[in-house]
Amino acid sequence: MKAKLEYPIVSPKFFGEKIIGSTSSDKTHKMMGRNVTVYGKSIEKGFPKQYYKFTFKVDRLEDGVLKTDFIGHEVSRAYMSKNVRVLSTRVDSYIKEISEDGYEITLKPIIITSKNICSTVAAKLRKELSKFLRLYIQKNNLETITKEIMSDELQGYLKKSLNAIYPINLLEIRKSEVRKLRPKKAEEKK
Repeated sequence: MKAKLEYPIVSPKFFGEKIIGSTSSDKTHKMMGRNVTVYGKSIEKGFPKQYYKFTFKVDRLEDGVLKTDFIGHEVSRAYMSKNVRVLSTRVDSYIKEISEDGYEITLKPIIITSKNICSTVAAKLRKELSKFLRLYIQKNNLETITKEIMSDELQGYLKKSLNAIYPINLLEIRKSEVRKLRPKKAEEKK
């Protein structure tokens, strides 16, 4: 029987290549493709959004260290349910677009208004939100998008532009999913 070895798991470059966990295995191929989920405070001490969960996928082994790729984040359910109040409206949306650097990014934002609104105002908010985020994803790379979600810059831009339609109490990117697209074979031959 082969002894299991302990391998540290490291976050991607734009997360500072910090150790986010460890795993043990007797064969390295068994570790590839594993998902690791950690809260924001595990990545950076003093991270203000402790309700953020980041998910990484083990991609490769380099020098005895498991390297990961960022595959998404999620806001904890407790935080979301705490902010949805009586006499306010929750507006959810779903945006899927390809970023500048070739990643398929899915964002699931949520808007919570200060008071109840009619369906036409909710539809208008959802339409403007989708238009803004589609353009934003197309013009930015994964690293920029992730950093701006983490620092609340993206949410600030959105809230500022959507407040003109109706006052917003909370705007949050509830969930993101990232998938690397493979180049098409026809493009490779050219």
